[in-house]
Amino acid sequence: MAEAAEDSTETLDKKWWSEDDDILLLTQINNDRPFLQRQATKAWEAMALTLRGIDEFNQQGIDGKKAQNRFLLLMRQHKTRKETAARLSGAAEEETAKSRLLDDLASLFNDAIVKRKKAAAVVDAAEKAEKVKFVREQAMQRGRRQSFSDSSDVAEPTVTSKRKMIMDAHEMEVALELEKLEFKRLKFERELEERAKGREEREK
Repeated sequence: MAEAAEDSTETLDKKWWSEDDDILLLTQINNDRPFLQRQATKAWEAMALTLRGIDEFNQQGIDGKKAQNRFLLLMRQHKTRKETAARLSGAAEEETAKSRLLDDLASLFNDAIVKRKKAAAVVDAAEKAEKVKFVREQAMQRGRRQSFSDSSDVAEPTVTSKRKMIMDAHEMEVALELEKLEFKRLKFERELEERAKGREEREK
């Protein structure tokens, strides 16, 4: 009976994340950086498989989703602690191996989120441009069909010309907007490179 109770206690303890478990998780995330990979789900699963192969890691039931959820929870807790410490004393919290890993990963993770949003904005603008192009082509085709079917209407060339001018102006506006987004994307990438260089210099 006592042995069964001990086994139950040991099983329960393994469900809780220890400091060492968190450090092993964060270290592996820092090595693999699954949130930066194109196929993020597969990257998290591969990382979880690596962790299950570490004898010192107690969370042997971990999978990609659980690893990602634990990481996001640690990130939220870390952010809250830093904000609370800053409000109460104005001083940074005491550094530990875990907090240093979280600091490094927070910077990378936040940059990745911003970059993903920028990329999504560019894709969205491109999709809108394609829709505008399709509408313009359809309008021009309708204009040509109407011109052929009603050649006696002397005002038709003027109407078609005005429609083309409107469509061309709209297309120019879309092209200009795409150029602005491309400029912002390039500027953002340069900022990321500068931040990465800054981090490398600080780590030296």
